[in-house]
Amino acid sequence: MAEYRAAYRVFAVLAAISAAGMVIGSWAPFEFHAADFDVAWQQLLAPQSGRLSRSDFVANVLLGMPLGFCLLGATHRRKVRWETAVARVAFVLAISIAMSVVCELGQFWFGQRVPSRRDLIAQLIGTIGAIALWFGTGPRLSQILGRLQTAPSRHARFQSLVALVSAGVVVWSLMPFAVITSPVDLARKWAKGGIRFVPLISENASIPALIYQGVVSIGLGVPLGMWAGGWLISRFERPLSLATRALTALAIGFGIELLQVFIHGRVATATDALFVAAGVVIGLQLAVVYERHENQTSALAWEKKWISDPALWWFLATCYFVVIAAISWYPYQFTHDSDEIRTIVSDLKSNPFADYRGSNLRAIFNIARTAVLSSILGGLVGVGAKTIRHRTVQRLASIVAILVVVVAAGVIELGQAFEANHVGAGFGFCARLLGGVAGYLVARSVLGSSRRLQDTASQRRELSPRGVDPAAKAEYLPGMDGLRAIACLAVFGVHWQQLTGVDGNVGPFDVGLLLTNGNTGVAVFMILSGMLLSVPVLRSARRGWSDLSLKQFFWKRVGRILPIYWCCLVGIAVLGGYYTHPKHVADVMLHAGFMHNFFSQTLYSISAPFWALAPIIQFYFLFVLIIAFLRAINRPTGIVLVATFVVLGVVSQAIVTACTFVEPSDQWSADWLGANAKCLQHSLPAHLMIFTLGVVAAWIHVRKTATASYIADVLVVCCGLCVLLFSATQWLKPLYLPGGRYGFPWIPAALAILVVAVPRGVWAARVLEAFPLRRLGRVSYGFYLMHLPIMKGIILGFHRTSVNVVEFPLAFAMLAILVAYVASELAYHWIELPTRKRLLSSMRQ
Repeated sequence: MAEYRAAYRVFAVLAAISAAGMVIGSWAPFEFHAADFDVAWQQLLAPQSGRLSRSDFVANVLLGMPLGFCLLGATHRRKVRWETAVARVAFVLAISIAMSVVCELGQFWFGQRVPSRRDLIAQLIGTIGAIALWFGTGPRLSQILGRLQTAPSRHARFQSLVALVSAGVVVWSLMPFAVITSPVDLARKWAKGGIRFVPLISENASIPALIYQGVVSIGLGVPLGMWAGGWLISRFERPLSLATRALTALAIGFGIELLQVFIHGRVATATDALFVAAGVVIGLQLAVVYERHENQTSALAWEKKWISDPALWWFLATCYFVVIAAISWYPYQFTHDSDEIRTIVSDLKSNPFADYRGSNLRAIFNIARTAVLSSILGGLVGVGAKTIRHRTVQRLASIVAILVVVVAAGVIELGQAFEANHVGAGFGFCARLLGGVAGYLVARSVLGSSRRLQDTASQRRELSPRGVDPAAKAEYLPGMDGLRAIACLAVFGVHWQQLTGVDGNVGPFDVGLLLTNGNTGVAVFMILSGMLLSVPVLRSARRGWSDLSLKQFFWKRVGRILPIYWCCLVGIAVLGGYYTHPKHVADVMLHAGFMHNFFSQTLYSISAPFWALAPIIQFYFLFVLIIAFLRAINRPTGIVLVATFVVLGVVSQAIVTACTFVEPSDQWSADWLGANAKCLQHSLPAHLMIFTLGVVAAWIHVRKTATASYIADVLVVCCGLCVLLFSATQWLKPLYLPGGRYGFPWIPAALAILVVAVPRGVWAARVLEAFPLRRLGRVSYGFYLMHLPIMKGIILGFHRTSVNVVEFPLAFAMLAILVAYVASELAYHWIELPTRKRLLSSMRQ
C-alpha cells in the first residue's frame, strides 16, 4: 500500500499543476480588464457560428485530458468495487467540468480571449478520453510511480524510472497528437519534405542543426534501449546477442519514426531513425553492464566511487547547460543597440508572457519540449546535491541546485530575448523552471536521502534525522503545514497588493479587497498556535499531568520563535542604521522584548509583520501562567482548562468591544480607546478569543479520534469557500462584532472548524500535505518574518535600474516568493534546527 499512497501524492500534485496549466492556457497572456459577469455568462452560453477549427478543437481536447487523468490517479485504490469506480468517475467529471467553466468564463476578463461553448465540449471530450485512457494504462503507471518512491532498493527505483522515462519518450515522439487520417494529407506532408527516406541528406540543414538533431535523437534512444535491455534480460534470463541488439535497435528506431509519419507537424526521417537506433544500442549496452554489476556484487552501481562523486554530476550539469544555451541562442545574432535593448525590456515589462503564441498544439508541444530538456539539467544538479555525504553541505547544495535551475532558466530566456531569431519571455522561463524543478525532485526521489548511506547503528542519535523530537513527531497533525503555507502566502498577498497596487473586480468579487483581507492568515497562525500549544497539555491532563514539565514545555515553544526573530531583528536594525539614535535603539529593545505593540509609534516601525509576534509570545506567557496556576490549585481536567480560556477570552473581547465605543481624549487614549485605536486592535486582549478558538479546537481534536471522513472534506471545502467569499466582498461586514479582529466571530469560527476538520479529511489532509505546500509550511515562520524586507530590497534594486515593479507585478511576486523561500530554508537549517537540537539536548541532561 505504501507505493500506492506515494503514487496518490504524485498524481495530486500533477492534478494541481494540470489545473494551473488549464488556467494559464486559457487566460494567457493575462491582459486583465474589467468586465460584466452577466455579459460573460451569456456569451459563454451563446451558440458559435463559423467553421470549427480542428487544431483549436484538438488543443482543447488535450487541455482537458491531464486534469481528468491525474484526478483519477489521485483517487485510485488498489481494490475497488464497481460503485466506487462510478463515484470516482462522477467526481472527476464534476471537477473537470467546473474547472473548464472557470477557465472559459474567465477568458472574458483577459485580453482578446473569447469564452466558447465549443471549447467546453472539447475539454469534456478530453476528460472522457482521459478516463478511458486511465482504465487502460493508469493502474500500471500508478504502480511504477509508487515503486519509484518506495521501492526498497535503488535498483528497483532505477528500473521504475527507466520505464517511466521510456513511456515519456514515446509520448514525446507522438506529440502534438495531430493524427493524419487522410491520404491527401500524407501526400502533402511528403511534398513538403515531412517524410524523408534518404538518411544524412538534407537540403537546408546546417552542420550545427545536424549535430543537434543527432544528439537529441541519440539521447531519446538511450532510455528506450535501457528499458528494452532490462526487459529482455529479465524475460529470457540470458545474455543479449549481437543480432538481438541490432534487431531491437532497428525496430525501436524505425518504429518511432514510422509512427511520426502519421503525426502532423512532425518530420519523419531515416536520419532520426538511425540516430535513435544508435541511442538504443548505447542503452542496451548500459543495461547489460548494469544488470551484470547487480548480479555480481551486492553493492549498487551508484555506490561506485566515480559515479558517487558529486563533482562529476556538477560538471555534467555545467556541460549540459553550455550545450542547451548554445542550441537555444543559435545563430548568435545578439542585439547590441541600446535603443533596441530598451524596447525589448519595455516589451517584457508590459507583457512578460509575450512568447505565448496562443492555445494551439504547437505551443503546447514547444512548452513540453522546453520543460523536458530543462528537467535533465535539474536531474543532474539534483544527483550532484544528493550524492554529497556531509549533511550541512548537502542541505546547502540542495538550495544551490534550485538556484542553479532558476538562474539557468532566466539566463537562457534572457539570451533568447536579445537574440534576433528567438523569442524569450515568461512562458519559456516558467517551462524551464518547472522542468528543472521536476527533474530535481525526480533525482531526489530516486536516490533518496544520502543520510541513509551515512547513518549507522553507532551514529544514530536520539533525535530524528531532521532534528525533530520523536515526541513532537507523534503530535504531528496532517495538513497543518499546508495551512501554514496558505496563511503565509495570504499575508504575502497583503504586502504585495500594498506595494504594487494590484486591483480589479470579477463580478461581485473585489480582488483588491481579497488581497487586503489576506491578513486573515495571521488569524490562522494564532488559531494554530492555540491548538498546537493545547494538544499536548490536554493529553497530559487526561493522563493525570504526570508527564508534563512546564519549563520544558515553555522553552521548547519559545526556542522555536526567538532565534530566527532575533536574527532578523538584528539584521534589519544594522542595515537600517537603528543603532545611530537612542530613540531607535529603544525601539529595537521593545521589539526584542515583544512589547512593541504597546505604542503606536513602534507597532510597524521596523517591519510590519513583526507586530504579530508580540501578542503570540504574550499568549505563550499567559498560557503557561494559567496552567501553572491551575495545577497549583488542583490538577484540572481538560474541560476546566478550556472553560478557563473561554471565560478569559469572552471577558477580554467584551472589554475590547466596550473600549471601541469610548471617545479618546488625548494622544495616548487614542491608541487604546475608540474604533481606530491601533494599540487596542493589536493587543493580546483583542486576539485572546482567537487563541481561545484554537484551544477549543484542540479540546475537540483530543476528545474525537481523527478518523478519515468525507464529511470532514465537505466541512473544509465549505469553510474555505466561505472565508474566500466573505474576504472578497462586504456581505458580512455589518455582522462583524465591533472591535473583533479578522471578521470576528464568523471568519475565525470558520477557520477553527477548518483546522479541526483538515486532519480528519480523506482528501483535505492529502492535498495540504502535497510537497510544495508541506515544504513551504515547514519554513512558513521564517517566510513570514523575512518576506517584506526582501520585497522592499528587491524594489530598491529594481529602482536602481529604473524599473518599476508596478509595471510587472506577477514577475515581482514570483521573484519575491522564490528569494523569501530560499532565505527561509537557510534560516531553518542553519538557525532553527541547530538551536532546537541544542535546546532539546540541554533539557535532557
